[in-house]
Amino acid sequence: MLSLVQHWADEIVVACLENESVCIAVFSVSGELVYANKAMSALFKGVPSQSLINPAFNVLTTIESDNSLIFKGYITVGDLLSVNSSIQAHVYRKNNELLIIGGMPFHQLLETNESLHRLNRENLELQRELIREKRKLEETLVQYNAANVELQKLSTDKDRFISILGHDLKNPFNSILGFLQLLRSNIHRYDMEKIEKQLSIIHNSADHTYNLLEDILSWAHAQSSSFPFEPEIADFCAICTEVNVELKAVAMAKSITVVFPSSDCVPVYADVNMLKSVLRNLITNALKFSETGGHVEVKASHSTKEVIVSVADNGIGMEPEVAADLFDLTKKFSTKGTAGEHGTGIGLLLCKDFVEKHGGQIWVDSTPGLGSTFSLSLPNRLIGGASK
Repeated sequence: MLSLVQHWADEIVVACLENESVCIAVFSVSGELVYANKAMSALFKGVPSQSLINPAFNVLTTIESDNSLIFKGYITVGDLLSVNSSIQAHVYRKNNELLIIGGMPFHQLLETNESLHRLNRENLELQRELIREKRKLEETLVQYNAANVELQKLSTDKDRFISILGHDLKNPFNSILGFLQLLRSNIHRYDMEKIEKQLSIIHNSADHTYNLLEDILSWAHAQSSSFPFEPEIADFCAICTEVNVELKAVAMAKSITVVFPSSDCVPVYADVNMLKSVLRNLITNALKFSETGGHVEVKASHSTKEVIVSVADNGIGMEPEVAADLFDLTKKFSTKGTAGEHGTGIGLLLCKDFVEKHGGQIWVDSTPGLGSTFSLSLPNRLIGGASK
């Protein structure tokens, strides 16, 4: 082996000098750097001899040995103010010079490589996590902005709605106060017929205002989180029967036929009081805008996903632009019926709120002169007659 090394001595020396993994340096005992290859030079910080931290250069020069090898072990190279490097080295002394030959052990290179590989994986995972968190943050920001826009819209809509209601309440009171003032000033001059006529006008205005206040209170109560919502399995036909009893006199007054489903009724999972209120409002509207002798039909159908309830009439119908604004909070209006019936304009808003509390939707299809069909959907949460 020794002869082989001697045979290749020149080639080995050249390879070691050029190898960036092998650190070679020659110092004079006074500390002057005689030679350093590229790998060793990269480790020096400032004065080369002072870059030997542990053991220090002056310690190495005082080591006594019977042969040229004076030190074998790890040498820390660098300075005290930064990250340093440790190499496994052999230090030789010959005449007045020190030869340092060292490098990083193979197992240490493997460990370092594994550590770097692990750090790289952790860094990549951290980057992925940061990207995920960034996406979540962006999604949350989008949702927050959308919610903020919706909140601002709701605030603006409610402000406008309150303004409209204030106007609607003020007008009938002006009428009531005006006619009362006339009666008070002329009570002794008016005949009984005129007094009865003005009292009738006052009564109708007061009655309309009272109904409006009731609807406002009902709608405001529906907006409250404390409003009871108690869905249960119910028979749609039974609900229709109760509503029919309540509205029978109104229908008879205009000779309007109201047809309810009498067989094959679907079960519904709903708050009975809310559903009755919705049907009552929709049927009352249908009666209001139907001519004498008209026809109103209530239907219900179901699929695996939803139950569809519709109230159709053959009344006066409405223009598309009117139908589009029916459920708009900011465009509350009331139109007189075919017999001069008054409404508050809030009934459909209550229907919309009640249906949406069930997770459903409400809409209208109407043609001027041919009638209107109001429909609502309720999620079908029943399987085999039982609640999911």
